[in-house]
Amino acid sequence: MAQAPGNTALTSLEYRNPVTGGPALATLCCLLDGMPAGAQTRPRRETASSVVVVARGTGTLRCGGLTFALLPNDVAAIPAWTWHQLIADDHELVLLRVTDRPIHDAFGLLRAEETDTLPPAPAAKEA
Repeated sequence: MAQAPGNTALTSLEYRNPVTGGPALATLCCLLDGMPAGAQTRPRRETASSVVVVARGTGTLRCGGLTFALLPNDVAAIPAWTWHQLIADDHELVLLRVTDRPIHDAFGLLRAEETDTLPPAPAAKEA
């Protein structure tokens, strides 16, 4: 997979509607994300939620204070406004990602943050 320009670990290819030039679906965006071996994304969160499917490779998803191994054909959900980070193992990691970002964009509600270190998980609430 081709590398994105600049100093980013994640390269994304967005599937677009060939007629409108907009998102593949009116309210959903479909992307193919690739990361080189050993790369990791900056921790981020956004108001849009995503579902990722591992197309190739292995890695780790840190999400909401939990760590999940990613293997081929695994499916993982990244809830809205949850800190998360992707880490590729010793081979390229390729993900199919579907996100509801277009609906947030349409209403001007998209908000996103990145940081250099993954913030600690919120403390569990007592019942």
